[in-house]
Amino acid sequence: MVACKLNIPGPVKNSATIQAFFTAGLARLEDQWLACGQPFEIATSWEDVPTGPERFYLLYSAGVTVKEGTVHFEERQPANRLFDLDVLITNGGESHSLSRGDFDLPVRTCLICGRPAKECGRSRRHSVEELQARVAKLIDEATAANQRETVAEQLADQAVKAMLNEVVTWPKPGLVDPVEHRAHPDMDVFTFIQSATSLRPYFKRAATAGLNFPTGQPAPLFFNQLRLLGQRAETTMFKATAGVNTHKGTIFSLGILTGAVATLKGRQLPVTQLNVQRVVNEMLANLLATDLDGLKHGQQLTAGERQYLAYGQTGIRGEAASGFPTVFKYGLPTWRANWGMNQNDRQLTSFLKIARHTDDTTLVKRAGDPTTSVWVGRPTS
Repeated sequence: MVACKLNIPGPVKNSATIQAFFTAGLARLEDQWLACGQPFEIATSWEDVPTGPERFYLLYSAGVTVKEGTVHFEERQPANRLFDLDVLITNGGESHSLSRGDFDLPVRTCLICGRPAKECGRSRRHSVEELQARVAKLIDEATAANQRETVAEQLADQAVKAMLNEVVTWPKPGLVDPVEHRAHPDMDVFTFIQSATSLRPYFKRAATAGLNFPTGQPAPLFFNQLRLLGQRAETTMFKATAGVNTHKGTIFSLGILTGAVATLKGRQLPVTQLNVQRVVNEMLANLLATDLDGLKHGQQLTAGERQYLAYGQTGIRGEAASGFPTVFKYGLPTWRANWGMNQNDRQLTSFLKIARHTDDTTLVKRAGDPTTSVWVGRPTS
């Protein structure tokens, strides 16, 4: 059995914040056990008692293995040192607690000075006020980290939801939907689903990077981080689709937008259209110069780079560097204006509005002529 409680100095042993810290920490402990293949059950849990939250687990592994795991958890990060995880074993009908000393494991250290905790406790080296301040700081830091983790998970979920919503929207001329994909014979709706779900870890990493990007650092440095993550995500996508490019453009565009929203949330700024576009502009300030200046015919070029040399079209790079004006000027207002439609028609209407005002480099590539934008109804001026 593992008895779990917190070492909280002073008279106040419980609160909503303490309970949230306790349950979030034990969720990580359970994840650790699951990752190590250690089955467990919750025997009982008292989380709202005045003496502090407690929970008891039953585990079915050797005592020394469980003790090593709890010590690893307690030492893994500073706030975990507030947890007191007591491993109890039964031998001959009697129960006793396993100590760190039984297995030559490191002793607990003081939260403030790093000396052995028992030594500081016996000598009363630190006042209760000092200990309370340190504990409050550790809990606040851990709570903030837990909140960032939750936001990153939510943003990753929203990104995958957006990709799945897009592919099931019907009918989308020239694109993959659940009914037909004749313009893309190498892929279908299932290929897109496999790709989208494989990319969730990428969007979580993009969100985590944005949430934690330091204020004052140059924004293009953040984009460089996203680009590296995106390159790895492309490898993941191709593995999921057996080499088919389903979401390369989405990795670029949605990764940028996810990172921008996360940056605003990390800095506790409102997630407004203007703020998102401002962050994107700052992130991509050097994009066109870095990617397009100096291109020459004869180099190994992408379709977008060839179109830039041939027609001067900056494609998705230009759209992104400008803060995705087509999305925010045409797509988003159309989406907002059609609350009464069912979701499929609302998405389709917004898609067609964006398509009408986009220089689609894929269409230009297939047609071999930039005037193809007239065919889809885009104004020529």
